[in-house]
Amino acid sequence: MKRLCLFFIFLVFLLQFSFLPMFSVGAAIPNLLLIAAAIIGVRKSPLENIFWFFGAGFIFEIFSAEIFGFNLIAFLITGSLVWFLKNIILNKEKNIFLESIFWFLVKIIWDLVYKLSFVVWGFFLKQKEPVHFIDFSFSYLKEILGFILAGILVTFLWEFLKGFKKKQ
Repeated sequence: MKRLCLFFIFLVFLLQFSFLPMFSVGAAIPNLLLIAAAIIGVRKSPLENIFWFFGAGFIFEIFSAEIFGFNLIAFLITGSLVWFLKNIILNKEKNIFLESIFWFLVKIIWDLVYKLSFVVWGFFLKQKEPVHFIDFSFSYLKEILGFILAGILVTFLWEFLKGFKKKQ
């Protein structure tokens, strides 16, 4: 099963960093590594969840042009909150409405944690410019809807790969 998880993370990594940027037309590419780590991590124990989010965050960090460490910390914090959200608050039912709400909350948590890391960095650098947390606009709504759709599609891909593995 771990080989399947690693193959899935590698497949999503290739999609996000090599294939999808060629087809973006002004819209933001959803964070597919976050989605993949959330799909794999929420079904595991909290310690394994941290392992998967650390691995996905490290891969994301390597190919990111930002300051090293912020994405990794954002992945770990988001992973802990996602595990709590999925296993404690939401039921384990297969309901498309609950799944959509789950991916919406994951996107909001990621955006808040990600922006908060820049606030902390600005505090240590003594920058005076304000950081806007979330600008609610039509483009941000499209970004949220794209993330929800990507989360549902990657979940279906994961379920397909798991079913394919069971048949062999």
